[in-house]
Amino acid sequence: MSKRIRRAAALAAALVVAVAACAADDLAPSLSPQQLQDRLGSSDAPLVLDVRTPEEYAAGHIPGAVNVPYEQVASRAAELASPNGVAVYCMKGPRARIGEQALLASGASGVVHLDGGFLAWQTAGLPVAK
Repeated sequence: MSKRIRRAAALAAALVVAVAACAADDLAPSLSPQQLQDRLGSSDAPLVLDVRTPEEYAAGHIPGAVNVPYEQVASRAAELASPNGVAVYCMKGPRARIGEQALLASGASGVVHLDGGFLAWQTAGLPVAK
């Protein structure tokens, strides 16, 4: 491999690492299911946002959660504003991260991620509404 190709490859690798590091900085902070449960019982309870499909939500969700599928979060961000922030979840986490990014891009503050999603909530034995 020529020096020019090696330099280009090294530059490309460095760029990928830099982009990944920047993306990680843009993630909403996480909280455990128990931490969210504790906050729900306090005066600073966040809005709980379930970004799964309506069918998944109907099958079971965190009590009091609002259902807005992740694809709609950006267009509905204004109605999701909450003085105590927004706790976002999906089944495991990836769709929640998309919803969080949409909220953060809209200027929302206090956005947090439920670590492990609804699956972790259920595994912890916390209340589920249907």
